[in-house]
Amino acid sequence: MIDPWLPRNYHISDDIVLKQICFSGQNWQIFQAGMESSVLIAKEAIAQFWISSGLLDSAILHSFDFGDEHFYFLQSPCDMFLTPVSFDQEFITYEDGKSFALALSESRKIVPEKSFVGGVFVERYSRILPDEDDAMQNVPDDILLGRWLSRGTEISACSIQRMLQLFPTVTQNGLEDILKTAHMVPHAVADKEKSRNETDKPQQTPAKEKELFSLPGRETLETFFRDYIIDIVQNPDEYKNMGIDFPTAFILQGPPGCGKTYAVEKLVEYLEWPCFFIDSGSIGSPYIHETSKKIAGIFEEAIQHAPSVLVIDEMESFLSDRNGSGAGNGHHIEEVAEFLRKIPEATQKHVLVVAMTNMISSIDAAIRRKGRFDHIIEVGMPSKQEILAVLKNGLDKVPHDDDLDLEKICAILADHPISDVSFVLREAARITAKSHMKSISASILDSAVSGIVKNKKTEHRPIGFVVPDGDGK
Repeated sequence: MIDPWLPRNYHISDDIVLKQICFSGQNWQIFQAGMESSVLIAKEAIAQFWISSGLLDSAILHSFDFGDEHFYFLQSPCDMFLTPVSFDQEFITYEDGKSFALALSESRKIVPEKSFVGGVFVERYSRILPDEDDAMQNVPDDILLGRWLSRGTEISACSIQRMLQLFPTVTQNGLEDILKTAHMVPHAVADKEKSRNETDKPQQTPAKEKELFSLPGRETLETFFRDYIIDIVQNPDEYKNMGIDFPTAFILQGPPGCGKTYAVEKLVEYLEWPCFFIDSGSIGSPYIHETSKKIAGIFEEAIQHAPSVLVIDEMESFLSDRNGSGAGNGHHIEEVAEFLRKIPEATQKHVLVVAMTNMISSIDAAIRRKGRFDHIIEVGMPSKQEILAVLKNGLDKVPHDDDLDLEKICAILADHPISDVSFVLREAARITAKSHMKSISASILDSAVSGIVKNKKTEHRPIGFVVPDGDGK
């Protein structure tokens, strides 16, 4: 719960009455003032910085006193954004994206070095007003814009294909126009420009290569992704000379919570390709032939957006052995046959097909045959060393204290799925932000872990039975 600096129904001017607090930062708070406007309240030091730096004219900010403190405020109509940069909007349009991009570009011209992560987006004045840097993680502007457009996903706005998937209300031309407004260049265009420059100036030092793919704690899986997928994608000519045109389909198999989905998400994020999903919820239908049509439709969509990734989740739901399906289950046989047709076609047309299961023995033998899925990779539950690697990797991205006892945390999480480790990191970050702390502390991390342990005990609550003694009592 946010602790407001000012009481409800407080009059900061004759015509502005504060009704409800909406957001809070280190040096600012945003209140609703009736149905028609919202108000940004700022502490004196940060308000003076906004004025002295040129972000806002002194006529825009009005001052008032409350007790011993001196505050400044500005008003905004409710139909215009006055929100934290970090706030995940429910729905973003092309116009919203363009407005944020303009504010980001204009503000960056004025304060080139300031972090905007903890700042406020003021659409009325096309400004992003920063908070104090020392409490915030510095994030590149393309990631900041990507977060806004995708409603919270950590992605560069310049990654056109992935952004179009996460930002469905805009066309490619619209997204490119937003990037142009923000003075950013789409990755595909940037790559072409780089290639052209390298051709025109062969004596130049080669551009820095993309970072190596990393999957902390999963060395075997990381090596497989690098050798059998990423290297083929990044060096197509060399592989084509040897008759290899594109990576083949593969299966990740292991118990629930072992990290299969996490690994695939990291691969998709690195490749920056559109991703499509087939699961029982998306293709199941009680109608004859309808499921097969849905399967074919998703494959066709992935082919149209190639290169792309198509993930078959819980493949045992619709790709189990046809011989054990029962004599009357012709629909199931038809569905398996549809996959048998589509998987090779998709691979030929540059769709990377990934399947996941925890029941590999139940999968139809024809599906598991080489030529459809060439590799079946075992993914076990994370070890203590793997959990430590994920923790270190996650903490490296956010401010944290140096005295964290990660060995103790790993020991607690040793029997937990990798998703629990990711949750602990997110929960620790949330508690830190909510408490207005500058970095994740040992006590905050312990609190995040205790929530996981408590939930696990609740889920496995034993049920007791009274066993009668020899007298039947």
